[in-house]
Amino acid sequence: MHLLKRTVCVMSLALLACTYARADVITAPLALTNVEGNSASLFNIAATVQLQYTQAATGLSVGDVITGFAFRADASAGSSPALSFADFKVFLGPSAVATLDGNSSFTANQGAGTVQVRDGALSLAANSFPLGGEPNAFGLAITFNTPYIYTGGDLLLTYTKTDGGDTTLTDADVTANSNGVQLVFTDSYQATTVDPLNVYNPGSLPIQFQVTPSTVPEPPTTAMLIGMSVIGAMLVRRRQRLRS
Repeated sequence: MHLLKRTVCVMSLALLACTYARADVITAPLALTNVEGNSASLFNIAATVQLQYTQAATGLSVGDVITGFAFRADASAGSSPALSFADFKVFLGPSAVATLDGNSSFTANQGAGTVQVRDGALSLAANSFPLGGEPNAFGLAITFNTPYIYTGGDLLLTYTKTDGGDTTLTDADVTANSNGVQLVFTDSYQATTVDPLNVYNPGSLPIQFQVTPSTVPEPPTTAMLIGMSVIGAMLVRRRQRLRS
């Protein structure tokens, strides 16, 4: 192969090598990826929940596509019964407010561009939540009907669900590990107003988002340096052959 052609091929490979994609799951908040929260939440009860995340708390990049999420059982949970929710709605979008307050409207907190990503019934078989860890592994992923493309800034997650059945404890946290996350909720399906007794800042329910990450190229300097080094080595070898 001609030296110029080989050089072009090597440069192309070097440029491809200098692109990267992050993991396809992200725990929010990041600080609780491998840390048990200090509280627990009743996942099975009817509730309307909102979680507001700063970008730093999730590590998301603009253009990342969120396709689902999962919860994990609390370390104190003794069982993972079958659950059946007649409806489990999920919304994702920007936050319209800097702070989630008591007595505020769930809908008013949602910014322009909010998308309903899931609707309809949800059934989880027994043992959908792994047990025996601290923290436990995340449970079965709840896939969205409509993926959400992250646009940057604060992310607001809202979900509302009917009663699902037997007691199921999931992990929760109200310590500094949840910095960058705010949690508000009301213990009823399709509630309109936040219960002022259920406002936590910081506060979170550790959630694992399923993400199709955007591919982010590194600065071209790295690729150019790699390519130049390879070209130099090839030229040295060619010169040595010509001399022999």
